[in-house]
Amino acid sequence: MAPEGPPESPDSVSLGHYAEFRERHGEYIDHVAKVVDKSFDLNKQISSFHERLVLICLGTIGLSVTALTSFMPKIPAVTFPRHTFVWYIVPAWILLFLSMTYSRAVMGNLVLANGALLEEWKAAADTYNIRQMWLCLVKLSSTAQGTLKIGDKERSASSMFAELADAANKCVPEIDHAKTNALVGRRASRIKIQSTIAVASMQIGMILLSISAVKLFLSP
Repeated sequence: MAPEGPPESPDSVSLGHYAEFRERHGEYIDHVAKVVDKSFDLNKQISSFHERLVLICLGTIGLSVTALTSFMPKIPAVTFPRHTFVWYIVPAWILLFLSMTYSRAVMGNLVLANGALLEEWKAAADTYNIRQMWLCLVKLSSTAQGTLKIGDKERSASSMFAELADAANKCVPEIDHAKTNALVGRRASRIKIQSTIAVASMQIGMILLSISAVKLFLSP
């Protein structure tokens, strides 16, 4: 039987746990960064969709106004299609303006949601960096020997590093995950409702304009 090696010293075991902790903590921070980046990309795509929706609505209103101004002089005042204008064209414009309003609201809520995600990511990154400093200072406080001269005073190196570690530990920001998740959840719920209204309003407005165009062309 092969002889067993010498047992690991407590210091080597502690260093191994410390290295594993740092590795796991670093993986957690990388994971949070990837999740935040993916969330930003998804929000960017939603915002881009609603930007195009606003342009489509605005262009449709402009084209319909141009078409009406060029078509109306050809219609006698007696046979002016007031019913079509009041019940189809005006509601269509209102719905298109409503779609633009809700699309802008969606983009505003996305900016606020991105801000909340960024704040949580910044707090997580700050916590990670401060914890790394704190661990290094704790290690220094337990291994440093002798005194350090600071100005005209001499201080114990161990106690000074211990005080710095305590100060660093107090600087760790508090991350309220529940508050951030609730805020993002509320924004997501609003975005879903507003996006649905924006798309539905645009579609109904387009249908009304199409019906009004057919009625105008078929008018005597």
